[in-house]
Amino acid sequence: MFFETMNIEAEKIGVSLSKEQINLFETLYHDILQANEKFNLTAIKAQEEFILKHYIDSLAGLRFLSGGDSVIDVGCGAGFPSFPLAIAKNDIKITALDSTSKKIAFLNEEAKKLNLKNLIGVAARAEDAGKGAMRESFDAAISRAVAPLPILLELLAPFVKSGGKILAYKTDESELEGAADKLKELSIKLTCTERFNMPYGKRAILIFEKEGALLEKYPRQYGQIKKKPLWEIKERT
Repeated sequence: MFFETMNIEAEKIGVSLSKEQINLFETLYHDILQANEKFNLTAIKAQEEFILKHYIDSLAGLRFLSGGDSVIDVGCGAGFPSFPLAIAKNDIKITALDSTSKKIAFLNEEAKKLNLKNLIGVAARAEDAGKGAMRESFDAAISRAVAPLPILLELLAPFVKSGGKILAYKTDESELEGAADKLKELSIKLTCTERFNMPYGKRAILIFEKEGALLEKYPRQYGQIKKKPLWEIKERT
């Protein structure tokens, strides 16, 4: 049942998976449910819903990543989209970032169990890591269901090299209204939006390009970002 569902749903979004890869997805599913008894990783437990909302949703961004890309998943939580992307494409290197140490410990232990040598977890706050050694060092930054877009982009932009890309998993483009000048402030531009009709509703991946080096003042501290998201600042700060 798991194999058939995973195979069929992946093909619908243009992703071809081997039997070995699907076996890894199934093992991960059971391991997450088991770990869920110790600490909260996901509220989604039913197999088909899990496949659709965690695995297939995560894999929708696969087509925008190229072989050899270094990728950071900001706010990875239980490992989505990190795990699915790492399983489906072993020629990309993924750093999964989350502020919750227990989740990162699980991710690293599970990556080792599944022999995913292209995935590593790091426990840190995004606004701190974005000012450190990982600043502007990745080909792509991705995030799924973490924060409203004005907050999310300020957290993601610092990690991406000039010419790199940002993939934001969203429902639509509505959060971009009135954001043109603010995107320039973050040295990014929207290049395209990929829309999907998933069984559970509309889904979109917004793809941004990093056009140049980011001003050193970004990202601000998270309290500042949350209190006054970039979209709401009337003057350039």
